[in-house]
Amino acid sequence: MPPDANPRPTSIYAATKLFGEALGRYHADASGLRVACLRMGAVRTADAPDAPENSSIWLGSRDLARLVTATVDSDVPFAVVTAVSPPASERFDTANPFGWAPVERPGQR
Repeated sequence: MPPDANPRPTSIYAATKLFGEALGRYHADASGLRVACLRMGAVRTADAPDAPENSSIWLGSRDLARLVTATVDSDVPFAVVTAVSPPASERFDTANPFGWAPVERPGQR
């Protein structure tokens, strides 16, 4: 589901995450505060052993570092970004206004 899709939380946990994103949007609009909401997957280094159930939501630590740097260096007022690395990025929409593209793959050095 793309970040701009109509919210449909399936749990209290999901609802509180959406509330946080809405609160960030409010502050961005009301005060000009720049807000980036990162929907991060399971963060691991590329060579770290990982549980198989996390591979579908894997986010490489170098990809995360590049995304955070891109958000800090940006003038984008508000964004919600799904942050996962390949092969997980084939399942999720990682489109973003920061020019970030996930490239790290498990097993890379």
